[in-house]
Amino acid sequence: SQNYDTILELSNQNQIKTQIDNYEQEKRKFGMDFNVAIMEEKLDNIIKSIEKFENNHDSSEKEDSNIQSSDQLNEMTELFNTEIKIIENKIIEKNSLVDKLTKMRKECLLFSYTTLVETLKSKVINYSEFITSATKFSKEYLEYINNSTDSLNDDIDTLQTKYNLNQTKKHMVSNITDITNDNNNLIEKEKEATQTINNLTKLFTIDFPNADANMLYNNKLQMTYFYSQLQKSIESIKQLYRKIRAFKLASIYLINEKYSDISKQFDN
Repeated sequence: SQNYDTILELSNQNQIKTQIDNYEQEKRKFGMDFNVAIMEEKLDNIIKSIEKFENNHDSSEKEDSNIQSSDQLNEMTELFNTEIKIIENKIIEKNSLVDKLTKMRKECLLFSYTTLVETLKSKVINYSEFITSATKFSKEYLEYINNSTDSLNDDIDTLQTKYNLNQTKKHMVSNITDITNDNNNLIEKEKEATQTINNLTKLFTIDFPNADANMLYNNKLQMTYFYSQLQKSIESIKQLYRKIRAFKLASIYLINEKYSDISKQFDN
């Protein structure tokens, strides 16, 4: 499906890029100053030192050494508690960062989602107007070609009867089958495009401020998919519209040429 960035205006793309860059910058902080392996190694070394010290202390029974040993044990225990406190503070800090990143991601998705919705709303309005115009033009052209052909042939009949212009052949629309097929194809593409527009507009109406990040992300993917499908339908309608316009111009020329041929017979 189409990348949603290509749908948006450049200014909107830049705003979204700035938000994403800020998010990525904050995310990089998560791994800074928090090497789990190093912290585990520090604690393990302190624990081993305490265990070794306690083993040596148990084998010693001198009173003066007991006082000194107690001070050393207290120092190691304090060092251990300090390292534990550092880890606790870093965990609190990282938890706050996780909350901040979660909020930033939601805000980024929400901004890109609402921007995409507003952009697509505008495009859908323009496409809907074009579809209505194209189908109306095609319908009116079919009516025109039938009515103008009938009118021309009625004139030929009247003139043949009144002036005996037997050499004037009736006007026939040689490509009427192609014109009818193109009109029918345009109607089918109009239905197809209208259904896609309905699918898109349903996604416009969700309560996105209260939607979770995953819903916003998945809906954004759906919108870009439906928009790419809509563009394909619109391109088909444009091709048929151009073809029908060309038919109309050719038909006008041929009918005028027929009337010109009839008028020339009165020059004799």
